[in-house]
Amino acid sequence: MFDFQNAPTPDAAVGPLHMRPMHITRHASQFDLSLLIMDTDLGRIASVEYSTELFEAETIRRLLGHYLSILEFIVLNPRATVSRIPLLGTAERQQVLGGQSALSARSSQRRGMPAFAEHLARTPHAPAVVDENGSVSYQDLEYAATMLAGTLQAAGAGPGERVAVALDRNRHVVTALLAVLKVGAAYVPVDARHPPDRVAMILQDADVRVVLTESASKRS
Repeated sequence: MFDFQNAPTPDAAVGPLHMRPMHITRHASQFDLSLLIMDTDLGRIASVEYSTELFEAETIRRLLGHYLSILEFIVLNPRATVSRIPLLGTAERQQVLGGQSALSARSSQRRGMPAFAEHLARTPHAPAVVDENGSVSYQDLEYAATMLAGTLQAAGAGPGERVAVALDRNRHVVTALLAVLKVGAAYVPVDARHPPDRVAMILQDADVRVVLTESASKRS
């Protein structure tokens, strides 16, 4: 549940009486997860209530960090599209990009990508891939590939497995190939424009674990 309270409040002082907000602690949650925002004359507060049977405290802190990152980015970039709004804060982003996660740049070196890791360390903001829709930097490419690699791992892709890549020739292909290499799998190139029977035969013959593709509407 999300509850945003910004209704006008009475005067904070009435004669000798002064009012101030008071936080009430409950020992049981009404909902699995709820966020209350109060933006009134009496003050501005945010509080979270959650079920401890479903969430760890660290998870809630991370979610709140993502929420604050969204708010800060929107304030500084009011005209940005939704797809450009980052969830990760500076510290968490650096942790992902800096190599403290299991799928870091060091993993790229172990998977036979020393040249990419070298460019990432030396010129993280330089263009790594350019297509008709623009360019993506080494840092952003590493971030996207790391996130996708986590998704592939969750789907069962790993060393010895095969991942089918059925994408148009654009920068997303590079992201996909890097992600496959990060998890130690092998990629199987598939042309999604081929007849469905041929695509099915390739997938079956290669015994792929995961297929990376996109909807027809995105390709058009």
